[in-house]
Amino acid sequence: MSRARIDPSVLVIAAGVSAAVHVGKLPPALPALRDALDVTLVQAGFLISLVQLAGMALGLMVGLAADSVGLRRTMVAGLAVLTASSLLAATATAPWMLLTLRGFEGLGFLLASMPAPGLVRRLVPPERLAPRLGLWGCYMPLGTALALLLGPVWVSAWGWESWWCAAALLSGAMAAAVLARVPPDGEGRAQARAAAGSASGPVSPPAPAHAPVSESGVRVEVGAAPAPASASASASASASAPEPQFSSPSGTMPARVSEAPWGKRLGQTLRAPGPWLIAAAFAVYSAQWLSVIGFLPSVYAQAGLAPSVAGVATALVAAVNMLGNLASGRLLQRGVAPQGPLQLAFGTMAIGGLLAFAPLGFLGTGLATGVAYAAVLCFSAVGGLIPGTLFSLAVRFAPDAGTVSTTVGWMHQWSALGQFAGPPVVAWVATRSGGWGSSGLVTASCAVAGLLLAARIGRLDRRQRSGEAAA
Repeated sequence: MSRARIDPSVLVIAAGVSAAVHVGKLPPALPALRDALDVTLVQAGFLISLVQLAGMALGLMVGLAADSVGLRRTMVAGLAVLTASSLLAATATAPWMLLTLRGFEGLGFLLASMPAPGLVRRLVPPERLAPRLGLWGCYMPLGTALALLLGPVWVSAWGWESWWCAAALLSGAMAAAVLARVPPDGEGRAQARAAAGSASGPVSPPAPAHAPVSESGVRVEVGAAPAPASASASASASASAPEPQFSSPSGTMPARVSEAPWGKRLGQTLRAPGPWLIAAAFAVYSAQWLSVIGFLPSVYAQAGLAPSVAGVATALVAAVNMLGNLASGRLLQRGVAPQGPLQLAFGTMAIGGLLAFAPLGFLGTGLATGVAYAAVLCFSAVGGLIPGTLFSLAVRFAPDAGTVSTTVGWMHQWSALGQFAGPPVVAWVATRSGGWGSSGLVTASCAVAGLLLAARIGRLDRRQRSGEAAA
């Protein structure tokens, strides 16, 4: 009975949140680390950015490997790497040890988070996919907000070492939960093969609503339209939304391991325009979001806010990002074209980022603080429409069912590049200009690039829908 009450897709999302806690656990501990291990400011900057290094260098390759090895296995391996690295880091006695293990934590985070959209697609029926992927888009702001809220109190009471151990225990517990509750990769593969055997046996012809079972054992549902006549037509159709849906007889995506050669899957992904567009859109989003969230404590400190107040204010800004993620799933489920939420979000982020860094002292201290904080709340909340929409597009724009994780890995790689490059550029502009006022121009430039990409995504989506209707 307890097994039936737990939705495996929710466990996958919770596992992603536990991985995100490892990303957000560092900022609250930086003062203690500088005192205990003599970590310099430059080393602290590398500690923050190193968690993105694995994603920036290996996102696409890990996506390819996950499609071959299995999504569940990849997620569990990532959670195990996070757990082991965090436990070892708690014993660090020198900055170089912490830096090295932070790199391994970045690899674990990539392995744990990258397979999740494909797993969610596999575990929920098509009609629930968009809302559930919108919920998945909350994993990073939720994990970050939890770390920002709990970290200062925990580190102050029990030290940074126990904080690292607590994060390790959380990810370890989620690894055990995924192993226990999420169906194994091979289980769905056997079901898919059984479905293929049934389809080829001496039974009555299938209803026109179902296409033949593919060589990999995945049945492609294309509504009333006939199955594509060629592999290229199949890839083109599978990139459109919301059909075709790759499903098992139960209506959910079969848990399978891709048998296509990695070179073929890589070529399919990189030749398709959709993965490039959503990856670039995620890069410009993540660059500006992390830049604003990362430097808010410094901005608030200069404004004279107490550290505890600044910490809670920053955590709230990170947390409201979940509102947009959840809303994106609802909007897409109701048939709203993805271009609309993306353009609304990037436009709001352009204005919110400018106001967050703008010198508003002429309004008076109280009013200026209120306007800037309201702007940054809107920046994060409405901006949350972007990751939820892009995760849904990653599932829909993947060339076929065997390249979902490869597409998501490509998206992660560009997202990590944005997070790695955005904050240093914002800091460099602030240093050169002598204040934070001009830094908003960097975030606004990213938002303008996002608006242009959203228009391209909308054209691609309409073209694919038109082609599907004509077929």
